[in-house]
Amino acid sequence: MKNTIDKIITPVDAAITRCYNAVNFLVKYPACKEELSKNAVYKNKHKGERCFLLGNGPSLKNLDFSSLRKEYVFTVNRLFKHPAFGELHTDYHIWTDPVFFDMSNAERMTKDYAEEFLKINTADNKPVCFMPIQAREYIEKFRIHKEMEIHYIHTCLTFFDGIHSFGDFTKPVPSFATVILNGIWLAVYMGFKEIFLLGCDCTGILPVIEKELEENISAYAYQMSERDIRLVSTDFENIFETWKNVFHQYGWIGKTCRENGIRLVNCTEQSILNVIPYMPLENILEEKNV
Repeated sequence: MKNTIDKIITPVDAAITRCYNAVNFLVKYPACKEELSKNAVYKNKHKGERCFLLGNGPSLKNLDFSSLRKEYVFTVNRLFKHPAFGELHTDYHIWTDPVFFDMSNAERMTKDYAEEFLKINTADNKPVCFMPIQAREYIEKFRIHKEMEIHYIHTCLTFFDGIHSFGDFTKPVPSFATVILNGIWLAVYMGFKEIFLLGCDCTGILPVIEKELEENISAYAYQMSERDIRLVSTDFENIFETWKNVFHQYGWIGKTCRENGIRLVNCTEQSILNVIPYMPLENILEEKNV
């Protein structure tokens, strides 16, 4: 009975989501069309090449960042807090969650919090940064754009399984449950044919549990500050729903990559992300030397 109901409900949900996305696109795209058009320079810029996409998982504590110096590298969120970040020489850095730029949150409206974004720039490297279009007011208020090369993306569309191909970053794209998924989408847009994940331990739910239990928070590749911990939400109902979506969406993006001839591999040791095939990093690095 349940399977029969699902077969009825799923097409209806997909139709509703398509309509919602179409309306959302028509309403929001005109205001950001000029800004998003700047992303066209990255369409197939790295056609046929390979890249590494790094999360923030604790497995990165043991990674020799210098081993990726000759690779194209994407990083996300607050990996710049890692003590060895300066050795990495990342090419692209991504934030997709507007909560990082929440102007209604007093803790995020302090100068020292805003200046943390600039730590993505190291002594010999300034990566191109991709940020949500909703962050533009925050970025300009604190003049962050004066010190960083910023491109905006608009993840205002709703993800659903009826999407069968990757989209165009000169237009609104779907919002995923984790920045890594949007990073994979962006890497595909740039033309990368091989995408290797590192630091995707999928332990991001642990800070929520540990905060509630007043335990030490050790779910990331860096040490969280007291302010970082205060900003962790403990809305468990929404958080567990999000993590259900994380694994479902990873499964979808893995399947879609295979269908489009894109190699997506998880090189993260001891990761629970078992819906993406695993291969040790050493093997991947050796492939380039063969």
